[in-house]
Amino acid sequence: MSSEKKRRPAFRLSKYLDSLSYPVGTAMSVNFKRLGRDMDLLFLEEPAEFYRLLIEVYSGDEESAIFFLRLLAGSLTEKTGLYVDPVEFAEAIRKGDKAKLHRILEAVTRAQRP
Repeated sequence: MSSEKKRRPAFRLSKYLDSLSYPVGTAMSVNFKRLGRDMDLLFLEEPAEFYRLLIEVYSGDEESAIFFLRLLAGSLTEKTGLYVDPVEFAEAIRKGDKAKLHRILEAVTRAQRP
């Protein structure tokens, strides 16, 4: 956990969620901290573990966790104009496909720059 505090991720899920609807990101971050993890780093570095804990945050409701991830993909599409397939996005996180997740987020980040 100490290494989690030292590193700052390029894409911060908590800040992104707060930019959509404050305090969603902050509240989710607090829930992940209660589970002993940093949400932002976990999302980027251990997407399968992020998914597992997201289900815990949703009181064991996997359907709600998947719905959240699909909404997140839709919001990325809306904000950037770059289509992010919601099913593919959720599956990449569920399966722990860090390379695919990073490719998506890199494309999104490039699309947001003027």
